[in-house]
Amino acid sequence: MGLYGGVQPTIMAEMVPAQVRCTAVALGYNICLGVIGGLTPLVATWLLHETGTPFSISVYIVVAAVITVVCCLALPDRSRVNIDDSAVYTRA
Repeated sequence: MGLYGGVQPTIMAEMVPAQVRCTAVALGYNICLGVIGGLTPLVATWLLHETGTPFSISVYIVVAAVITVVCCLALPDRSRVNIDDSAVYTRA
């Protein structure tokens, strides 16, 4: 939990320009948390009901973890740039 809680706010802040950072981070985080966090128990219960084995829930979690790793690897490296400069966020 510490690895997630320590890195996640920094990554989210680096993804958007300073002018919209607070709104973008708040909306992105809370909408995703509400949708994914809200539907996960429903999906887990449905998987257990349909398959009859808790292994299906494990597969669901592994698939989610793989998607997360792929998304993290696709993030641009902004560790050495000034994130207050709006030019950082324009596509070349």
